[in-house]
Amino acid sequence: MSRMVYLGGEVRSRALFRGDRHVLEWAGLAGFMALALGLVVVFRHPVAIGAGILLAAAGWWMFTPRGDAHQSWAAATARTWYHRWRNATGLSSYHPDGEGAMTPWWLPATAGERNAPLAVGEVRWFDVEFRGGGSMVVFRHAMPDTDYFSVVLEVTGSIGAVRAERDDERPYVGWGEFLTSQATERSAITVVQEIAHVVPADIEDHLVFIGSRIPEGTPEVLQRSYADLAGQLNTRSEQHRTYLALGLPSTDRLWKTASRYGGGDTGIGIAVFKEVQKAVKKLRGPFGGVRVLDEARAAALIRALQDPGFDIDQSDGVTLATCWQASDGTHPERVVVNGTWLTRTATVQGRKISTEALPVQALSRLVSGGEDSFIRTISAVHKLVPAARARGTAQEDVTVDTGETNAGAGKGRIDDGSAAASLSGSTARLNDLKVGSPYHGVNLALYITVKARTEAGLEDAVSAMEAMANAAGISELSWMDERQDLAMITTLPLARGVKQ
Repeated sequence: MSRMVYLGGEVRSRALFRGDRHVLEWAGLAGFMALALGLVVVFRHPVAIGAGILLAAAGWWMFTPRGDAHQSWAAATARTWYHRWRNATGLSSYHPDGEGAMTPWWLPATAGERNAPLAVGEVRWFDVEFRGGGSMVVFRHAMPDTDYFSVVLEVTGSIGAVRAERDDERPYVGWGEFLTSQATERSAITVVQEIAHVVPADIEDHLVFIGSRIPEGTPEVLQRSYADLAGQLNTRSEQHRTYLALGLPSTDRLWKTASRYGGGDTGIGIAVFKEVQKAVKKLRGPFGGVRVLDEARAAALIRALQDPGFDIDQSDGVTLATCWQASDGTHPERVVVNGTWLTRTATVQGRKISTEALPVQALSRLVSGGEDSFIRTISAVHKLVPAARARGTAQEDVTVDTGETNAGAGKGRIDDGSAAASLSGSTARLNDLKVGSPYHGVNLALYITVKARTEAGLEDAVSAMEAMANAAGISELSWMDERQDLAMITTLPLARGVKQ
């Protein structure tokens, strides 16, 4: 019997007054409420009281998320204007040669001097040399909340031929055991990003190879038959590559370890390497092979994920300073890379995932199983949460869900299914996280990028991706329109997409 998991259940907010507001939406609402209260307190006049009530109602309407998109009017308007501002300042596009970039008078003169797209932010890197040869590149990201380090690994997957159904689940079990091993309070690795990159297989080289070895006298009809068969398979044949990015926050504990090795880039590089080395040992269970990428291979990967016209393994002459490709993000629904590749990125909202039990292989349907081949990159970002903290969150969620369910029943309110789903999901989490269990918590974020050369091809890829998502138990993909120039970074191996 197939192992089952619950991925959904977070179908509504447990925030104060519901609404699932962003911190800026809370700030805007609080500002309107303060103004309304100030009018009433200061003027104490019926007109002022009426104006205060209208102001409070307007603030509530403007900053309350609603609809399928689950966003407030204020958030949607701010997103639109922020995209227009990036277009006006040239920040939504990137030109490696600097052409087309502009620096408005209200920005520093260096604002237009970028060597990477805006969403990349401030990142530096350095190499860690191995004694036996080779090296590992370490990224240091300067983020608003906290700095963090990251490294990139390539994995080859579980090796084997025909496996029984229960054996096919072993990589998933091993993957879960790996995440559990990294989710402890003492682990320096807190973010694990899994990237699956899929491109159509090019069968032309195979046909040339076979054609050069066809014996003389082979019937023409047989040769045409094989070529026709290969042509039919070419529309469905795919190449799959899997990569991991490991994120390590810049903590006092990590720097204390680094100080034992001399501090600076050398010390922190060795400290990061020690953590990665332990993780690689755990990874060799669920995956057949693991290798750490150096600067050239990481740069080649990042370049190929932006522009599939580049060979993902061709690392000669490319560096992390030159791997960023020209991109035009002025269109609200797509980014055009090198004037050729139309790119669109989506995320998956928790409320759009089925609340029913799903096979453990469910999300693999995002990677394979489509009718036609198209270019796509799927990123699953795991923010690991130690058991004690995850258990406390689960207890709070069960308390809120139980209270709302009982309150609704007491008032005779008919549940639309969301209350029952929320209570079921939080209760299952609490049961899994009970004291003494081997499980830990994880916050999961999913991002998907599709690419095509034409608008029609991009629409076909979007439709095909949505069909594959539906088969994986995801009712809807949330395309990150008016943020596409910022969203593309989520499917690059930089351990982004969740708060560190």
